Amino acid sequence: MKIKYKDINYNVEVEGDGIPIVFLHGYSENMSTFRYLDCTGYKRIFIDLIGHGKTQSPKDMKYYNVKYLIKAINYIVKSITDTKYIFYGYSMGGRMALAYALEYQEELSHLILESSSYGIEDQSIRDKRYYNDCRLAEEIRHNGIEWFESYWSNILIFKTQKMLGEDARNTIKKIRLSNNIIGLSNSLIGFSQGRVNCLRNELYKLNIGVTYISGEIDKKYTSIGEELTKLIRNIKHVRVKSSGHNVHMEKTQSINKLLNEIRLSHSE
Repeated sequence: MKIKYKDINYNVEVEGDGIPIVFLHGYSENMSTFRYLDCTGYKRIFIDLIGHGKTQSPKDMKYYNVKYLIKAINYIVKSITDTKYIFYGYSMGGRMALAYALEYQEELSHLILESSSYGIEDQSIRDKRYYNDCRLAEEIRHNGIEWFESYWSNILIFKTQKMLGEDARNTIKKIRLSNNIIGLSNSLIGFSQGRVNCLRNELYKLNIGVTYISGEIDKKYTSIGEELTKLIRNIKHVRVKSSGHNVHMEKTQSINKLLNEIRLSHSE
């Protein structure tokens, strides 16, 4: 179904009954990345982020900012449920979920972050990241979606996906190709870690339970998870063996088990 917020139609799907859980996908993905998960006992709320999937990809950059997006997501969620809900964000979606939790944590019962960060502190690194993201955005606009899919699938962080079966690899490829160059390039610029606020100094405000998921092969985000255990008071860091960055696709059964454990803990 489509839910409109300030001129933008968001693609949203709701499935199942039980504890509400909102899923936010990563960059160059869409909601279907979570469809392999067994979410029995949950009311699943899937959202295609702006510039992705079947949600609109406006040319106007004013829509590609975190403050606007979390307000849109809150509007969507409130139109679906009036009870507390769990939030699950992966990679870019995890950064959105963290910003969302800091703004609306009174509405949440739990926060799940997979392979996500709080942002970049060092200004020189931020500047370099933003410059590189802008360059890549220009290459996407110039070279097209097929070029992007080939480039993105071969970056180091997704190296472990080559160990997946052919069906899973084809699914990931199909998801990436389903996006468009305007949405991808604008999202890369608007949601660049060199542009969005670093949230490290805000983490002490989180009072809800947090689960952080990282693949053990993904050293960067496992290290971030270890750091977060020192910055967030009520957090559990789950390290998934033999997995890289995209844990829910690479080790689906491990995430299924974790989701079931979280559901049971919230049913007591």
